[in-house]
Amino acid sequence: MFTLLAVLALLAACHAAPACDGFNVNITMTRCLTDNGFTYDDIKGLIPNDAGAISFDENDYRLLCTKRMEYQKASVCIIDELNRCQSAGDISITPNIDQSIKVMNMMCDDPNFKLECVVLLTKNSTEVQKCVSENYDVIAEMRTKTMQEVVCESSKVGVKCAVDIIRKCDEHTADVVLGASYMSLPAVCSNSTAS
Repeated sequence: MFTLLAVLALLAACHAAPACDGFNVNITMTRCLTDNGFTYDDIKGLIPNDAGAISFDENDYRLLCTKRMEYQKASVCIIDELNRCQSAGDISITPNIDQSIKVMNMMCDDPNFKLECVVLLTKNSTEVQKCVSENYDVIAEMRTKTMQEVVCESSKVGVKCAVDIIRKCDEHTADVVLGASYMSLPAVCSNSTAS
């Protein structure tokens, strides 16, 4: 659940446009979500703004858990569109959808999982961005690594930064997010030698 939202926010922030003419991440997200039972009011916190920020809160997370089948269908729609629009030879940064669904179910069904701790990521987005920036130099110097390894290492830095914020609120929730995030890394990571 969180990995898909993070990838889409990253694409929106970078204004990354897959090979399809006229492709827009926000339009695709909105169409896929509304085609699968969400109202515009439901999704306003899920759609990244021009800076790539997502403003969802506890209620948005609860809604995703309540409407998880609809969200899973919308996620498949979004990922299918991203994959369809990729140029040949591009490295996919989309999450593994089967793993993402398992992750969503695990988080939604865990009575000890504290959504209020995950919401801290939105409230502390500048701290997360600072952490990623500070660790980006390490990633940027990986000149001997393949592009797949760089994508995976970059994803893992983002996970580490997010988990560090969540851990300040609750150890259990941070551990769940850590395990879940690694389970739903972009599919390219399963084909990479990145550790």
